[in-house]
Amino acid sequence: IFVRPICRSACLAMAWSRCSRICDLLSRTCKAIGRIYKDAPTICLVVISIVALVILILVLFSTFVARVLGVKLAVIVDLLLFWLFARLVARALMFPGSLKIFQRSTEANYRVEVARHYVWYVRHLWHFLRHASHLSDSMKGVTLEGLEKSCSAVVSLAKSLRTQEQQEVRLSAQQREVLRAAEDSERWLPTLQVRLERLQGPPLILPMREWLLSVRQEAAKCRMSHSELLGRSELVSTEGVKDRLEQLQMLLSVMEELRNPQSPRGMLMTLVRFLQAPTVGSLGQLRAELQLHYSGQQLWVPTRGNHRLDAMFIPCQRGHRLPDAEVASKDEAPLLEESPTLIWCNPNAAYYEAMVYQPGILKFWLNRGCNLFLFNYAGYGRSSGKPSPSRVSQDGEAVVRFL
Repeated sequence: IFVRPICRSACLAMAWSRCSRICDLLSRTCKAIGRIYKDAPTICLVVISIVALVILILVLFSTFVARVLGVKLAVIVDLLLFWLFARLVARALMFPGSLKIFQRSTEANYRVEVARHYVWYVRHLWHFLRHASHLSDSMKGVTLEGLEKSCSAVVSLAKSLRTQEQQEVRLSAQQREVLRAAEDSERWLPTLQVRLERLQGPPLILPMREWLLSVRQEAAKCRMSHSELLGRSELVSTEGVKDRLEQLQMLLSVMEELRNPQSPRGMLMTLVRFLQAPTVGSLGQLRAELQLHYSGQQLWVPTRGNHRLDAMFIPCQRGHRLPDAEVASKDEAPLLEESPTLIWCNPNAAYYEAMVYQPGILKFWLNRGCNLFLFNYAGYGRSSGKPSPSRVSQDGEAVVRFL
């Protein structure tokens, strides 16, 4: 009389508890998907489209297999496909950085940020050259600091693309076009002669870089604003200026389009563009920036199974480099005796190339006399192999043995 109602109540309570947990899990999952969509809508839409396409293909494939081989074999095939899909999901959750689609999403974020900086730099230089060659009367907020950074940015862009070529990175057609324009500007800017009209004394005719220093000194001496002295300056010769302005205009339009990409027609074109390495902001450019700004030395660390890890050694003392593997194997002394080396292990959704935009971490250790050794896990970036918990541990041990 009493046991059955109690058992039924207990079963109902357990069922209600399970339903509550399932509803709570679904609620948290929906909120997580909402946050992901808010932070990265492009990658979220691409993933949803791919999952829907995969489900449709599986349903059609399962129906075809059931008609040809029978229901039992179709169930076995479905279980096998489900296992492979579960492995892919587990890899995406544990090692998202090993997926190419996640890498492209990361590069897309850096593309927008890098292109925004280049737009600001190139626009400063373009407006000043138009004003100094009497093609325009306004400079639209051009500052001395902006001009100094714009000259360095054009040179840095050319060096970055050349460094990528030296690392056997295949440049796209747009990257080669940008490289030609940046190299032409890099060669032309040092030969540019600018006339500075002073309040006291004859005008000065100086090369571009020396003129920038003179403007700063003259402004401090005469207590004038930089913008006033910039407005009193002009180019000595305007020969070839229009061609250079067209190249700068091309660079400006490319960077503007990368910062605010115009959606191409069709979802397929959007997907193809998303899967391509961007002109700026790619891991190749970030890696080149580490080499240029921090004297980084790109290395390959051998691991098990004839795989290798992409790594970067950043010395605390400029010019210090690790010896080649053949030289190091003949030397029994430790490679690094002068200063300690910190091995930096990335989170599961990061690449060592992104450290170039974390200068606080780099300078913290470098200023304290520590070298840094950065590397990508197996399957991340250019590192070969597939990631797993045991493989990540083996990667760390391989780096220690390499050093």
